[in-house]
Amino acid sequence: MTGEELKKKLLDAGFFPGQLAKKLNISHQSMYAKLARNDIRLGFIEQLCEVTGLQLADFIDVPRNPNESALMDMLNRKDDIILKQAEEIGRLKEKIASMQ
Repeated sequence: MTGEELKKKLLDAGFFPGQLAKKLNISHQSMYAKLARNDIRLGFIEQLCEVTGLQLADFIDVPRNPNESALMDMLNRKDDIILKQAEEIGRLKEKIASMQ
């Protein structure tokens, strides 16, 4: 992640570099120097998490697996699926009982 990307995420979350410099006990110049880097260190992001209350996941974009959303939909519908299966089992039991 670049410093510019990090700065945008912080601003979008309502945090300004000057405020964060004070919370981190570093100078404004040091804060802006960190945000000017092409590659932000994980330790710095962890410090930001501590002072902002944000989580690491708020800073890192993780690509989603296209199959993940289908799986989540199925998990969300699991109760309906189980109910339909239970109803079908009941119908099959009745059919078997009527054949005996």
